[in-house]
Amino acid sequence: MKSKSYKIRPLTLSIATAVAVGMGASAGFAQRQIEEVVVTAERRDATEQTTSISMEVFTQDSLSANGITELQDLQDAMPGIQITNNGVGNDINIRGIGNNTFAPSVQMGVQVVNDGLTHGEPMGLNGGFFDVATIEVLRGPQGTFVGQSAAGGAILINSMNPNFDGVNGYVEGKMGNYGHNAVTGALNLPISDTWAARIAWNTEERDSYFKNLGGNIFGNNQELPGPGILDNRQIRLSLLWQPNDQFEAVFKVEQNAVNHGGDPRKPKTLPQNVTIPDPVTGLPTQIVTYSQYREYSPTDPFEISQNFPGSDYQENQQFSMRLTYEFQNGMTLGTNTGHNKLHTQQLEWKSGDNNGGTNSVPIYPTYFSLDEDNRSWTQEITLSSADDGGSNWIVGLFHQQRTTPVTLAIPGDQGLNQNCGWQNNGTHTACGPLVVPTSYTHIIAPTTVEHDAIFGQYNYAINDELELAIGARYNVDDSHSQTRVVLTGPAGVTIPPGTFTPQGCAEVGITPLNLAGVPDLNGSVPTVGCLAIMQTVNSLEADGVDNEVPTYKVGLNWSPTDTDYFYAFYARGYKAGSFAGSGVAPEEVDDYEFGWKGTLFDGTVTGDLGFYFMDYTGMQGETFVRTDPIGSSFTNSNIGDAEMMGIEGSFQAYIGDLGINGSFAFNDTEIGAASDVPLGSLPNYAQTDPAINNNFNYQPQCGVGGTTPTTGFLADGVTPNGDCFDFAPFAQNYGGQQMIQAPELSYNIGVDYVFPFGNGTLTPRLTYSYTDENYAHLDQQPYNLNDERNITNFSLTFENENWTVQAYVNNLTDETYIAAARQALVSYGDPRTYGIRAKYNF
Repeated sequence: MKSKSYKIRPLTLSIATAVAVGMGASAGFAQRQIEEVVVTAERRDATEQTTSISMEVFTQDSLSANGITELQDLQDAMPGIQITNNGVGNDINIRGIGNNTFAPSVQMGVQVVNDGLTHGEPMGLNGGFFDVATIEVLRGPQGTFVGQSAAGGAILINSMNPNFDGVNGYVEGKMGNYGHNAVTGALNLPISDTWAARIAWNTEERDSYFKNLGGNIFGNNQELPGPGILDNRQIRLSLLWQPNDQFEAVFKVEQNAVNHGGDPRKPKTLPQNVTIPDPVTGLPTQIVTYSQYREYSPTDPFEISQNFPGSDYQENQQFSMRLTYEFQNGMTLGTNTGHNKLHTQQLEWKSGDNNGGTNSVPIYPTYFSLDEDNRSWTQEITLSSADDGGSNWIVGLFHQQRTTPVTLAIPGDQGLNQNCGWQNNGTHTACGPLVVPTSYTHIIAPTTVEHDAIFGQYNYAINDELELAIGARYNVDDSHSQTRVVLTGPAGVTIPPGTFTPQGCAEVGITPLNLAGVPDLNGSVPTVGCLAIMQTVNSLEADGVDNEVPTYKVGLNWSPTDTDYFYAFYARGYKAGSFAGSGVAPEEVDDYEFGWKGTLFDGTVTGDLGFYFMDYTGMQGETFVRTDPIGSSFTNSNIGDAEMMGIEGSFQAYIGDLGINGSFAFNDTEIGAASDVPLGSLPNYAQTDPAINNNFNYQPQCGVGGTTPTTGFLADGVTPNGDCFDFAPFAQNYGGQQMIQAPELSYNIGVDYVFPFGNGTLTPRLTYSYTDENYAHLDQQPYNLNDERNITNFSLTFENENWTVQAYVNNLTDETYIAAARQALVSYGDPRTYGIRAKYNF
């Protein structure tokens, strides 16, 4: 595998020096205590230090100390995890394994579990964390207890439960730059000796980081807000019923309403270097292409030009019921039942030109929706042995059914702008005036995914120090999808391949759009007609892919002392297949790990260190799939195999009033044989957003007797008419490259010191995190590069018995970096933010 050298960065050296000085100066202060955290990753209470999983655990206090308020913040507080915005949801990858393709049928590779309920899809994860008990981030496949969507790991979010400790809770307020304000809190109410309730809430608002240079086409250049705002409204009601010492029931109802005001991603301004065959010699020739719409994108990272206020609204409701009954012999029966309902509506306006202050017209609006029938049902039943300190076991049954009804509206002809911009031969075609699309293609694709499993684990105590752990799970997956494609346009408009008679929109099951592509709910703007041109049905039954997959784990745990815990195991995890493209087989991960967890220097230091080797087969990802006789497409497929090996570690130390914590991950990855066609290399191709270059825009791969046109790209987007194209000469081998979304090195370090101050304490805290550059696509060029990140945060916190007041600065150095490069678009990391928060505990 590849090797790489690194230099110690100046800030890291400065922190290390401060640590060394502080350790020598703190011997006389009282010792701060390291908190022992209880985790539930293996369905029974244990401590992080006695669980044989590489993991990071955050409590409510550590979330606040590290400025973690939402899912994406986790990647700057722990190494080895990438969470990037895909425009509709979040792609989560741990050690380079997870999800890089968005489609309703594509499973997540890192599962998010909220109060024991698996989420199942990348949408609906943008709400803020509030009233959290713990967040457990598990690295490596979690095949026994999580199952089919945890090939790379899992994120377990556990909210606070009600308690019988009287009336208690807290209220917290926050104010910061960019108009940032938030109010969050929780109130615990004992109702009786057997009932208790807890209500928690979070409201948060923030303006966009972007200045919008566009003008409202229907509002006479009215100034518009930028995309990427925060507008969160969240509430959770929890009830605890404990009629006796043996039975407990916890009921939770949660409502999340999140609006980000549109997609803040921008067209790339970086070139894409590709290799194409020379037309005369046939030898590979290097060329440069650009994103088609790069010249419409302002050069300032935080300036954008959009002509309508965008929409990115997500509403999520979750209901859960957890029942626990302990028998007289100590065995425990548990059930967890839940229902999740998700509604998403998004309108994307890609960054356009403001035409020197005159009315601008959108380049192309894209409408995405999950209607209110998006639901998932989850049921888990477990039976576990008594926890008497010796051998123990647990068995369980799991069922989940998820329905995802997707509607996607993609604009049609863009007039003179369809193929303008930089061409692959180095020439430039001027872009004409921006025009409102005259037609839209609607893709309506309801998808149903079911997962059933039986699982169990047996921990056999060989003696007082050595334990053999054996876990297994048998997984069964079943997926179905029906896809309809509907063309809409004004009555009488000729759209290839001909003129169609308008139908009522209700007849084809879509919401009418007005001429700007906005859902026309009040009829205030002329509405386009609905024209049905094609309907297709795709169904993947149980025998369509290998969706009966066993996963397992075998390990040894050794505790030679009360402060040392060693573990070694082999585990297999998987990610389910899908029917995207021509059918995608499951991916499987074989994971070999050994490590140590423990405490040193009489409990002053807590740490862990782990090593792993992972063999990754059937890796899924977005590639250009060449098919015959139907049209080729850019879709999810099995790319190939990969290997990865690495080392991970973390520590926390208190020396008097000095606190130091840090963690790191080194991940050496290598893709095996993998081939793909970089689309920019195709003749007469101009790189555009993949939403335009959909599955109907490419010729089939030539078979026997096929004719070859001059291009593989179909500008009119109609179904292939019998022509074909030989894409083979344009394919490139990507074997030997680094894994996608897999930074080789990442680490963080934090230092704080507690000073007595008045009737409380004053704690300055400085944290620094580094993440190596990494690639977002198999075609690993600067065009698809996620920048390295160097993030420094500072906070100053006053705390006494009831109050916590904190001033904070995140991204202290105002680092500008590309956080997510996805095909033709990029999104930037947050700029410098600062503010103050105050929390009152009662």
